[in-house]
Amino acid sequence: MILIGSLALIGTPFLTGFYSKDCILEIAIAKQSFVGNFSYFLGCSAAFCTAFYSFRLVFLTFVNKTNTFKSYIQTAHEAPIKMIIPLMILSIGAIVHGFLTRDIVIGLGCLLFNNIFINYDNFILIDSEFLPAFIKNIPLLFTICGIVLSLFLINCFNVNKDFVLHLKLAWIPRHIYIFLNKKWHWDQLTNELIVMKTMNFGYNVSFLSIDKGFIEQFGPTGFANKFFHLSFNFSKLQGGSLFHTIFLIIMFVILVLSYYFFNVFCVFSVLNFQFFLLFFCFL
Repeated sequence: MILIGSLALIGTPFLTGFYSKDCILEIAIAKQSFVGNFSYFLGCSAAFCTAFYSFRLVFLTFVNKTNTFKSYIQTAHEAPIKMIIPLMILSIGAIVHGFLTRDIVIGLGCLLFNNIFINYDNFILIDSEFLPAFIKNIPLLFTICGIVLSLFLINCFNVNKDFVLHLKLAWIPRHIYIFLNKKWHWDQLTNELIVMKTMNFGYNVSFLSIDKGFIEQFGPTGFANKFFHLSFNFSKLQGGSLFHTIFLIIMFVILVLSYYFFNVFCVFSVLNFQFFLLFFCFL
């Protein structure tokens, strides 16, 4: 069932995966545009990679000698019936479903469900049906190349192991492997150009300048700190000595008397001014 799933996944002719993958690629190349051609190229490259890793799985699991621990081999067992039955149904669908229902999705139409015909707005499907055979078989050629490369590099046949090992350790293949293993350096570029910049901005600007700076200095924290410092400085005026206490009492009395006499003087001045205005008006 893993072999059937792998064959359907890589788009083996007449299996279900063939009618989904190749139909999409044929529609892309039939558009006769830059985007369509580029999509076709990417799709063929994906078909090559899919065939390589799918048969790598098959070779390493079922053909090559095992490379795992003995304890794992002793505890290995067949999947339970609850998994076997769904996988059998999916395997049958992967073999026959695409071939039996291909005319419903691709082609010019079928007689199922009271005559299904292609929509006139989707003439690109008709163009994809009449592409040259060589164009239609390019994804299949990429798939075969992926299978052959997987067969050669995984060393399933009786080939010279030293030759394959030296080929893998050569300068160009080794650097290609390092480049691909580092995910085309996308993680490094993302971390250096986006993640680190965002973290530095969040710490230096948002956290230090705004949160710990402006908001705390002019918000509740800054107000509480200022009030604490003022209270602490004001508390230094009272040191517990007798002459400090007498000095504060005298200063408080002077301030009260000064305020009282100032108000009396102001009231007296206002009354004199009003009396002067009345006297002037009377004259």
